[in-house]
Amino acid sequence: MAKPGDAVWVALRPEKVRIAPEPPPSQGENCTAGQVTDIGYLGDLSIYKVRLDNGAVMKVAVANVTRLVERPIAWDERVWLSWAAEAAMVLTR
Repeated sequence: MAKPGDAVWVALRPEKVRIAPEPPPSQGENCTAGQVTDIGYLGDLSIYKVRLDNGAVMKVAVANVTRLVERPIAWDERVWLSWAAEAAMVLTR
């Protein structure tokens, strides 16, 4: 069990992370910003790689549920990643 001040890591499944061009409307949302560095289209799924402001890279999996998107997210675009608290797994080692 982690104590205040302990170093921990957070694991997130790529499909549990939301990607958007704007920050989430809720101030209590877990979120971070970065830039899209890669997009992989895999039929019914797109995988985005996002380099965060601290240099780390996160993957986001998004279902391709429609053919036409009003404003698709593109390479080199600045985006916000967010996730629900229950989606994160805290790792202590």
